[in-house]
Order: sequence, then C-alpha cells, then structure tokens
Amino acid sequence: SIPLQDLLSYDLLSHKNDAGSVSIFYVESLYIMDFLVKTYGKDAFKELCRHLRDGANFEDALKSSYYPTIDSMQTLQHKWFDYAKQYL
Repeated sequence: SIPLQDLLSYDLLSHKNDAGSVSIFYVESLYIMDFLVKTYGKDAFKELCRHLRDGANFEDALKSSYYPTIDSMQTLQHKWFDYAKQYL
C-alpha cells in the first residue's frame, strides 16, 4: 500500500524497473477514483478533474469538489480505507 500523500508525488520513472511498485501505484489510483465516483457521483469527479486541469493542486481541487464531505487528504484517506474494508 502507498499512503495517499505519497501516491500524489509518486515518481513512476524512478520505479520503472520495479513492476510491483508501479502496479500498486496504478491499482491504488484506480481504486481511489472508483471510490470517489461510486460514492459521490460522476459530477463531483468531473469537477475535480476540471480543477486539476485548470492548475489546482490535488488537495485544493478535492476540497473544491467534495467539501464539506471531504475536507482534507486525511479525510479522503480515512473514508477510502473504510470503503476498501468492505472488499477485504
């Protein structure tokens, strides 16, 4: 598992010879996106993507798109872990 904060700054090129780490990066990224869409809907996720496209950093885009339900990276991490526990 890669902590969410580390996932955002993950340098894939520095791990290009480590297929396991790269796979974990992609799987966790996919599961977080899946969680956001299934839990909060496509419109909020589209808004998150628009903010990112327009240059916002991830945490600001997250807050703008999901506030007050998700108000920080830590909140997202906790909610995602709780969601993921259902499938373990």
